[in-house]
Amino acid sequence: MKAQNLTISVPGDKCDKNCGYCISTITWQPENDMSLMASNVRKVKEFASKLKVPSVLFTGKKEPFLAMDEMLWLIRRFKDYWVEVQTNGILLNKHPEEFAMKLMKFKVNVVAFSIDRLEDITKYEDTFATLTKFGIIVRVCFNLTKEITAKHGFYSIMSEVIKRKDKSGVPFIRQVLFRNISYPSTAAKNHPTVKWIDNNVSQVDYLSILDQAMRANMKVIRTVSYTGIVIYSYNRLSSVCFSDYCLQETSKTEDIRSLIFHSDGHVYTSWDDPTSVLF
Repeated sequence: MKAQNLTISVPGDKCDKNCGYCISTITWQPENDMSLMASNVRKVKEFASKLKVPSVLFTGKKEPFLAMDEMLWLIRRFKDYWVEVQTNGILLNKHPEEFAMKLMKFKVNVVAFSIDRLEDITKYEDTFATLTKFGIIVRVCFNLTKEITAKHGFYSIMSEVIKRKDKSGVPFIRQVLFRNISYPSTAAKNHPTVKWIDNNVSQVDYLSILDQAMRANMKVIRTVSYTGIVIYSYNRLSSVCFSDYCLQETSKTEDIRSLIFHSDGHVYTSWDDPTSVLF
């Protein structure tokens, strides 16, 4: 058995953005226990090594940068891995130089921004530039609500992405993910988040953007075997990929897609099922 990734849920209790489509409001919410995480971290590293985990992703049920001390403590323990941090970008955008220096010190490789407005590309431009200056790759995940899809298509979005470049002509945003907003099949239809998604997300718009991208004759860079996601090269400037869902409900292989070190200090193989606990 192998694990394709170790995902660590930073034990925060605050978020500075109220996303109507927030999947965390639908899925299981474990209690935070940083002391147990600290107690188990060595065991988790040893287990991840045995499962040949190549990379570590730091995310959370809340905004990780609002639990900065806990996040950096955990990152330091896994800095020998390829490390990615996910964020909504709000706090990072207020202190880009300070935070970029900390992330570089702890050898973070990628910062992935989750956004739902194309205007955020302009808003975060200086932060993207700062991270690039410190050698950190910037990924932008476009959560495709109608706020984006009703106004923009694939080409207009990518035009905004690639026009912001460093002095060598390389875009600050090196990687782009287009995410279709969805919810678990078991989610209650009367849940406020489910209702919000039903009212503010167009599957037709998502498929239209996907179709436009497929007509762009992009070069295939690689295919991620355990998800089937194809990564393309757009004009040799930024990579592009698409995700049809927000939460993987089943694995497509016998191996574990993500070994999850939850904020309660235990290790699971599912984001939304406490019975998947390993230790």
